[in-house]
Amino acid sequence: MVILLQRWRWIAASTVLAAVSVLLALPFLPRQYEISAALLFKLGREQVAPAVAGTAVVAAPYKRTEDVTSEAQIITSQALVENLVNAFGTDYFFARKPPQTVWDHIKDFARAVVRGVREVVTEAMILVGLEKRLTSFESVVSMLQGSLQAETVKRSDVIDVKLLMADQEAGIDVMNKLIELYLAEHIRAFQTPGATKFLADRVSAMKLELSGLEVERNAFSSNASLWDFDEQRKSLFQQQRELRQALARTVEDIGRVSAEMHFAETTLAGLSPERRVSRVEQSNPVVQALQMRIVEQHGKLERLRLVYSADSRRLEDEETELSQLQKLLAGQARSVTQSETFEVSEGQREAERTLADRRGRAVGLQAQEQRQREQDVRLGAELSRLDKLGEHSRRLNRDMSLAEQNYQLYVRRLEEARIADALGVAEISNVSVIGRPTASISPVRPRAKLLFFGALAAGLLGSFGFFVLRETLRPTVHSRGKAASILGAPALARLPEVRR
Repeated sequence: MVILLQRWRWIAASTVLAAVSVLLALPFLPRQYEISAALLFKLGREQVAPAVAGTAVVAAPYKRTEDVTSEAQIITSQALVENLVNAFGTDYFFARKPPQTVWDHIKDFARAVVRGVREVVTEAMILVGLEKRLTSFESVVSMLQGSLQAETVKRSDVIDVKLLMADQEAGIDVMNKLIELYLAEHIRAFQTPGATKFLADRVSAMKLELSGLEVERNAFSSNASLWDFDEQRKSLFQQQRELRQALARTVEDIGRVSAEMHFAETTLAGLSPERRVSRVEQSNPVVQALQMRIVEQHGKLERLRLVYSADSRRLEDEETELSQLQKLLAGQARSVTQSETFEVSEGQREAERTLADRRGRAVGLQAQEQRQREQDVRLGAELSRLDKLGEHSRRLNRDMSLAEQNYQLYVRRLEEARIADALGVAEISNVSVIGRPTASISPVRPRAKLLFFGALAAGLLGSFGFFVLRETLRPTVHSRGKAASILGAPALARLPEVRR
């Protein structure tokens, strides 16, 4: 104590120097404002009697302290903080306001020097293995976790959320986003697990399955030229029926034309190709010559009868010749045609035209029949091909129809589940923001008074400790009695007077 009283000037100077150093350093220290908000938890759907209880009286449990504490853990969870950083980005938290005045530039330079020194120290600690190198994202998450607090108010269902930020407006935005993310996480935690997610997954799976079936059906239809089996088959049957009806009419027309051709040929065969218009006749000169010859033969025969006997050979020959001449005369016509005029028969001409027309029609009808029969064969082959592909086509259409029905069913159920979730959000542990995020008017850090008085205490206690330690290690003697007690022998030395 004597030593402390003797060194009071040094102790006072050290204390004042520590306090002045803190006062000089305060303007250069980064300031942080406290962003606070209050959340109220009310009775929610998770504590309401279940609907399956019917008319039975079910006692709803009271809120437990652990329930509110669990909500505080959700607010300060690392996953929620990471979602918050992802929402704003790391650059948002490293952004700084540009200095405006000379004093701001000085403070910014000093803070930059402090940051540089801190980075050097951090690198050194990383090299020796005392710290881990963090990414910018991990640094922001660690900083927010260190500055975020969620405390329950005693005997209430209120949680005070506090966050330290260097910028008031940015801190309010971060707090609002934090509450928004927390409310979404809170609703997700208390919703019926798996229902909406299961339906959404099934809708996605059914959509992929439906797309795959559609691609398969389109590829099959393109390769097989089959777009709609039932419609194509119906259309081919309709074409085949119409074609066969037309073929029957063609065969009937061929029969009718053949009959008309036969009639025309028969008619043409019975008609004369020419018609006589005029005829000129004259006496037959052969008859006249024969008559004159017969007269001469009679005269000759009369003369021979006078010479020869009735049974002579010569007379018989002459009589025979006369008989032959008479026969020739009897076989000759009395008159002969001198000239005749003919023209083509109109009936013959008309019959020939009719026959040519019927033959042309017959050739055309036969070609038409051949073409129709070939087309009928092609339609039959196409129908056979469709029948072979029909089973695969029906299976694809059946799978498509079933997948479409299932997809629509799951989409409808998913929409119903989303509507039910939206309507049930208000019933899921209602959380009310009773205190909107606000920033403190003055910075809460650095704490000027605490640092000032702490500096005074540190200077005082430090100087006290220094002199006490010094005295312990190198004790000083101010009287012969003290020296005798230390040496254990009488002291004959003369000591200087020490002022107290």
